[in-house]
Amino acid sequence: MVHLKQHTSKSNGWLLAGLAVFTAVALFPYGWLADNWPTFDRFTGLIFGSEAAHVAGHVGLFVLLGTAVLLIFPRWRQRPALYFGLIATMGIVQEFLQIVSFKHRPVAANDLFDLAVDLLAAGVVFVGFIHFERLREWETA
Repeated sequence: MVHLKQHTSKSNGWLLAGLAVFTAVALFPYGWLADNWPTFDRFTGLIFGSEAAHVAGHVGLFVLLGTAVLLIFPRWRQRPALYFGLIATMGIVQEFLQIVSFKHRPVAANDLFDLAVDLLAAGVVFVGFIHFERLREWETA
């Protein structure tokens, strides 16, 4: 059985720093880098060349972000508005950075689709955490 322990304030500092670094890496506009570095463009084209791979990238990214947030801020499991507000903000910032850094166009339907995928992935994580906690309560009762 997996137990999620509460973290000390010192370990929370490291976790917050890790979340900040991960968020910065996640929000970086890699399309801009691909536009300016041909080798990176070929590499990302191989990995994320299809729409399905692009969607899988968004899902993976926001599953990891959502999991990190709920592990660092366990009380947010009872405050879905805070959790989803942060996740939505991260998704909007990511799309905004892509639009201003390399897409240079207005918001389009595919940007809204990406945001919906981000929220859905984070929602699955949220439901998973709630389900896991209820299962633990049921087993200990």
